[in-house]
Amino acid sequence: MNEKKKIPIVKYMSYLLVVSILFTGVTFSRYTMSMSGDLETPLSRFYCSYEVDDISAMSIPNVNYWLNNGSAASTARTLRYTLSNEKNGIISDTDVQGHLRMYLPAEMASHLAFQLGTLDAVSGTMTSCTPEIVFEELIFAKTLNDDGEAVIDRTNYLSHDQETVNTADFKDYFDDGLQEAADETLVVNGTLSPSASVRTLTAHNTGGTGIALSISASRADTNYSLGFQRGKNENDYQPQLYLDLSKNVEFYTIDVTLPSMLLEGGTLRKETYIVYLTLTERVNEADFVSEWTADDAYLISDPPVGNEYYYKDAEVLGYHFDQSAAYYGKDTETIVRVQCHYDGNGGYDVSVYHVAPISEDSTANYVHPITPDGGAITYDVSSKTFTNTMTTGVCSNNGDPIDLSGLDADPFAGGTMDAFRVLSKSYEVSFTALFVQASD
Repeated sequence: MNEKKKIPIVKYMSYLLVVSILFTGVTFSRYTMSMSGDLETPLSRFYCSYEVDDISAMSIPNVNYWLNNGSAASTARTLRYTLSNEKNGIISDTDVQGHLRMYLPAEMASHLAFQLGTLDAVSGTMTSCTPEIVFEELIFAKTLNDDGEAVIDRTNYLSHDQETVNTADFKDYFDDGLQEAADETLVVNGTLSPSASVRTLTAHNTGGTGIALSISASRADTNYSLGFQRGKNENDYQPQLYLDLSKNVEFYTIDVTLPSMLLEGGTLRKETYIVYLTLTERVNEADFVSEWTADDAYLISDPPVGNEYYYKDAEVLGYHFDQSAAYYGKDTETIVRVQCHYDGNGGYDVSVYHVAPISEDSTANYVHPITPDGGAITYDVSSKTFTNTMTTGVCSNNGDPIDLSGLDADPFAGGTMDAFRVLSKSYEVSFTALFVQASD
């Protein structure tokens, strides 16, 4: 029997993935995967690890979930991951409490329905599933519309004081094929009202699945992208022109835990979970009614030294868009992203990326950096072209050389294309595995 020592509580965080995911009907902006913390460092035999098993899609259509005929407009996006109290064959002596942390812009999070299911790793069948948590039902009050129907009032924040809320009263957004869990009673406390001194909301269930969650509001300067329709006319849909922006945005940090996430020490434990996220209704804030005009063309030219460009109230950092390219020496085409970021000195830095699946059998794409093959990539700022006809770059993922000679950094391709209405909005959002050493 292992002897457990009482030591100070320590926290260990690893990013499952950081992904630009929401508000796009056509494509996505960026996708990155990263982690923080040293997975190799034991803390008094405190070992834990995670593995991302699958992610279903990198975008969510910005549409109302329920159409007028009562059918769903889209299906849930899913993330499947596994937690373990083992690393490199060493099992933790101490109990490890796992959590799921989601860091999302408030305009996104407040329009989501969420469920967390537990999977049998061998059979792949669902062994349990939390109630569907519709975040807006916990955050905002309801009012009657002109038809006498109760609808969410996003200007009126609820303030809970250990109130009992039954998820059966929430509007259902269950997807076909998702195991429908029984509704449960939650004890809810707190508020996310902007006028509150502490903007935190908690909810927990003492029976049933035992789900416990908290939502905290904060603000942060963040980068995001607006994707404009791009093409020869308004009926043409070429890869979008993404304007890269930065401004201060409200975010929600959502922590979720289940009793099964307590991985007891001394015995190997692995638990697999699947996250379901469904957009409940279309986001209609100002960005989604924006249109590109001739007066906006200067935004994709390098600003004078010391100047900054702004689109509405957001600082313009640069732009990016995707285009076709060929593997060097082959007829096979692939997708390359050209990204131009203003350098603050009257010019801009140009980077190229390979847009390709995360893995061979994956439908989700990853933006892999391209490095020069045997020399610098020759790029002419004035013409916005890669001028060396023999220029190639190597994908950091598979090492295949890509012919960059035909790439163009001008999204309007010398006047042959234009930009139109906003089709998408992309943020980097994070899903984090948070491990806490449980008290003995």
